[in-house]
Formats: sequence, C-alpha cells, structure tokens
Amino acid sequence: MLLSDELSEKARKEMLKAFKDRYGFDAPVMMNAYEHPRLMVMNHCPVNTALKDGQRKNCSLCRQKQYALEGKDGQKTLLYGTPDCKMELFDEKPLDRMAELDELTEEGVKAFRIGLLNETPEESQKLVSEFQKAYEQALKQK
Repeated sequence: MLLSDELSEKARKEMLKAFKDRYGFDAPVMMNAYEHPRLMVMNHCPVNTALKDGQRKNCSLCRQKQYALEGKDGQKTLLYGTPDCKMELFDEKPLDRMAELDELTEEGVKAFRIGLLNETPEESQKLVSEFQKAYEQALKQK
C-alpha cells in the first residue's frame, strides 16, 4: 500500500505505530521518496483550447511539447496530456524525502518509490544514486 503524500507526519507515525502494536510487525507500506505530486486529472485540455479548436479529438498537441500553467504567484503547474485526451497536472516542485529516509525506516517503512516526470537521464541517475546511498545509510543506522 502506498501511503498518501497528504498524510501528516503525526497521522503517519500514529498509524504505523498502531499497526505494529496490533499485529506485532511493521505495516507493509510504501512511501514516495521523490516525485512531482499529481494535483489533478482534467477532462478539459487547455492546450487544445488555446492552440486549436477545443474539440479534444486526439490532436496530440499536448504531447508534442512541454506545457505549464503559471499562477499569479509565479508557481508553475506542469501539464501532461494522456493518449485518451485527459490532462494531468503536476506540481513543478518535487516532493523530496531523501533526507528523511532514516526516520521513515525507523518508523517501519521499508519500501520507497521514486517517481520521475521531466528529469533528464543525468538527473534521474543522480536521484537514484542519492536514494541508494541514503537508503543504505538509513538501514545501517537501524
């Protein structure tokens, strides 16, 4: 089971402790160590509306370039179109829990996930290497 990124630290700790107290072993859960959180899935395609006719009939414009919406506060939301003409919106700023792996493994989390979105191959390799190093260090401390 993948724990929600929206779960507060307090709620996560209480849930994992309650599971272990009740069943005598760590909960079989997974957490995101790194990812751009998906904010929403829309049936509307702003790329098609802005650049074509708004009909959403497999135009593929949304998959030919990278698009983003920028708010008045300057924060960007990344847009990724799906083959079935839906639009997935992702936070531009990734959620990075690499520095927390030692604490999370101490709480009983044994499995982690890295979700890559627009990272280059070099950035992806660097993230995987950082994760491996942080995870090995966390396991040694336990």
